[in-house]
Amino acid sequence: MITPRRSDERRHTRERAFDRWATFAGDDRADLLAAAFAPLVRIDELRLDPGASLARGTRDDVLAITLVLAGVVTCADATGRAEVVTAGEVHRGALPRGSDHRATNPSVADDARALQVWLRADQPSPGTGLRRFSAADRRGRWCLVAARDGGRGALPLGQDAQVFAALVTEGQHLVHGLGPGHLAWIHVR
Repeated sequence: MITPRRSDERRHTRERAFDRWATFAGDDRADLLAAAFAPLVRIDELRLDPGASLARGTRDDVLAITLVLAGVVTCADATGRAEVVTAGEVHRGALPRGSDHRATNPSVADDARALQVWLRADQPSPGTGLRRFSAADRRGRWCLVAARDGGRGALPLGQDAQVFAALVTEGQHLVHGLGPGHLAWIHVR
């Protein structure tokens, strides 16, 4: 069964220097979706103006996966550790309960765009990681960017989840089989 959640159903927040489109935003329908996709805490699409920063805290132990679509984003955690993530790179950060995550656009001239996926951590978090996935890796096919064991060059998650990225042109079709008891969420941008 496929249940679409259209872009106009997502919560859009415009504050000073950023735009955020939240897929799971705390409304009744979002809460039902979040319950069905239990490990999935949030999916946010971000646009950050030059110099803009967005900080958010977490109520659970989570893994934040940031896919930078355009520009540069600095991802910082509560320990003060920060990593620069450029377009085509994926960053995984462990966020313990009560900690903050900050996404900043360090550019003085260009916007940055990113997709952030937060997953509840099943086990102790595997720390941070950064990998580059070229457009060729993602063009016309599913590219595994994060998975339980980090196989096939993906970032390790340490839990039963997989995150894929793909670049698809109009008319292309991709297929992905799901194992028993597994669900899929597809975010189309």
